[in-house]
Amino acid sequence: ILCLPKLYMLYILEWENKMSDFIDIHCHILPGVDDGARDWEMTRKMMEIAWDEGIQTIYATPHYHPMRGKNDLHAWQIALEQIRQEAAEIGDGMEILSGCEILYQQDAVELLQDGKLMTMGDSRYVLVEFPLSSDYSYIVKGLHNLRLGGYLPILAHVERYRNLSSISRVEELVAMGIYIQANADCVLEGSGWLRGRHIRSLLKRKYIHFVGTDAHDDKIRKPLMKECKEYIDKLCGVEYGKAVCGGNARKMINKEIV
Repeated sequence: ILCLPKLYMLYILEWENKMSDFIDIHCHILPGVDDGARDWEMTRKMMEIAWDEGIQTIYATPHYHPMRGKNDLHAWQIALEQIRQEAAEIGDGMEILSGCEILYQQDAVELLQDGKLMTMGDSRYVLVEFPLSSDYSYIVKGLHNLRLGGYLPILAHVERYRNLSSISRVEELVAMGIYIQANADCVLEGSGWLRGRHIRSLLKRKYIHFVGTDAHDDKIRKPLMKECKEYIDKLCGVEYGKAVCGGNARKMINKEIV
């Protein structure tokens, strides 16, 4: 009987770990603005899935991309206000924050400074991607330009770039002050064995700062993070799992330096 309080506390700690405040910093959940959620019905289903996963905060990150998005900041803001009302009905405390996934181009800094592109939650953090076949020198130059402009770049889905398949190159980016985001499904080998192996090597070296879902729908690319967090806990430890699945994003929300 005397052991019951201790066992109870262990149960509570285990439950708290499973119910961590996951924060998804990469999600195409705004309806009808890019190749993500096609309508409000899909958006609601995606939010329900996220809430059931333990994702309490989502950055809506529509593409700023000549081929994949409408690039209409006004339309994004209207959709954000509507989706926040929907989120309040799905879960008490569920938050939808502003952001976008910027396909880097030479005028990206100017567009950000002119308020024509969204940073992550009105912070200095920006989520940025490059054409997947980009030369390493082009990626470095683009990220460096964003840093010079006063922004804190987060490189989206690092596993996809052919010219970042070398751990040493990712290490160089981290040394530059670049933040690295990986997709949750890739950690679990959902994007292929080689990609998954590369990401797990980066995780072991603590070169990944954020895990995001990069969700686009409620069927194939769903906002799932729980299983990924459990895997990272086993691979790298619970504290690092908490950091990359929510803790570092919480610092971003608070406009702190990760």
